[in-house]
Amino acid sequence: MNGKKGLLAVKFCGGCNPTYERGMFFEDLKTKLEDKFDFVPHDHPTPDGMIIICGCDRVCPIKQYNPCHYKSFTVIRRATASEEAAAEIIKQHS
Repeated sequence: MNGKKGLLAVKFCGGCNPTYERGMFFEDLKTKLEDKFDFVPHDHPTPDGMIIICGCDRVCPIKQYNPCHYKSFTVIRRATASEEAAAEIIKQHS
């Protein structure tokens, strides 16, 4: 990245069947990315990337977004290491 922080939009699923604590995952992910990205709501008009945090494998909100509109498009569907997710997002923005 060129020194300027990127904008990552964040969308949470509705939480009807979560298998992990999505909010805690996001807070941990933010700490790993806060020096490179600012976070905005999912309806921000011009984010660089999108993170969709789903509680299960159904990934219901994904139908609302076109991955081609973003430099990075990351879908979290189960408990994973936030380090891995952060590394993937940074890689997509390189």
